[in-house]
Amino acid sequence: FKSKSSNPITSSIEFDQQINRFPPISPAAIPLKAYKAGFLLSEGKFNEGVKALNEASDINPYIGFSEYILGNYYYSKGNIDSSLYYSKKAFDLWPKSIDNFSMINKVNAYKGDTLSIINDYSKIKDFFTSRPEFYNSFIKYYSLGKFYYFNIGGKFTI
Repeated sequence: FKSKSSNPITSSIEFDQQINRFPPISPAAIPLKAYKAGFLLSEGKFNEGVKALNEASDINPYIGFSEYILGNYYYSKGNIDSSLYYSKKAFDLWPKSIDNFSMINKVNAYKGDTLSIINDYSKIKDFFTSRPEFYNSFIKYYSLGKFYYFNIGGKFTI
């Protein structure tokens, strides 16, 4: 929202002031509550953020956007197991989302799990031959996963 508006939204309060008069879903079928949840989580309001994400999933349970946000949130907090759980759930719900695909790859690369990166790519590669961003994500995170593996669990940031 910040980069696409002349009046950028920077908090959950501003979100309510500017967005509440609209229907609960964006033109891309993303529930607006999921966007608000992102602000709530960044403001440290975890319980409110999770509640908003659950409501967003009730509005559209098919695209995994709420799960993607939670996977990303847990990754940023260093909780890799929870990030893996939600990222996998998001990818399984909507594998054609490059964000979901890249997030699961990112988590698996952090873990050094190149086999999972290969398996996830093999699930979608035949469907997205004209979308190089999927292949590029695969190569990027597969390479980083190999680095992690050969670094014998050394810390690095993706």
